[in-house]
Amino acid sequence: YLVARKRLSRGRLCVIDATNVRAAYRHGYVELAREFQCHAIAVVFTLDIQTCLERTSARSDRIISLDTVRKQHEELIASLKDLPKEGFDATYFLKSPNDVVGAGIVRIPR
Repeated sequence: YLVARKRLSRGRLCVIDATNVRAAYRHGYVELAREFQCHAIAVVFTLDIQTCLERTSARSDRIISLDTVRKQHEELIASLKDLPKEGFDATYFLKSPNDVVGAGIVRIPR
């Protein structure tokens, strides 16, 4: 939150790259955006579990238990029903590897 707060206070783009699979984890970031009159945009990776497991297994930079990935995936899917009520200004779902590859961010200056 400290780094995000500093970036937002300077009018800088702030991207939170985290496995925020529960609403409670996401809430503070929405509030932080509101504090600085910024848009809170959710980009949600809803890839199928098999793709997640394959990509995790192929990682060489860190080891993550496949059980952890399964649990996070289940928690994310369960939390999606309430996502529209969380206060995000827009939500984008990346549902396939092609969606991920083709995604980009364009910032429109105020």
